[in-house]
Amino acid sequence: MHFVKKVPTTEEERAARKKLETAKLRTYITIKDRVFDKRAKGELDEEMLQLTATLLAKNPDAYTFWNIRRATIEKLTKVALNICFV
Repeated sequence: MHFVKKVPTTEEERAARKKLETAKLRTYITIKDRVFDKRAKGELDEEMLQLTATLLAKNPDAYTFWNIRRATIEKLTKVALNICFV
């Protein structure tokens, strides 16, 4: 911001920020690995929609997760249509 002096951060604040960023990154990687495992097994279900929504909220530029989400929605739609017309 304009005309706002930068206040130096203390070592404790830097350590706390790094710890928080590490925890967020660990969570992101765990969810990402879960999505890829489920995709490899062909488990395109409601949980996959929740996982991809979480990842895309954090990083909307990851087109791989958009494509996985699209495939999941297509599969769930086909299943729902088969149930309705059977």
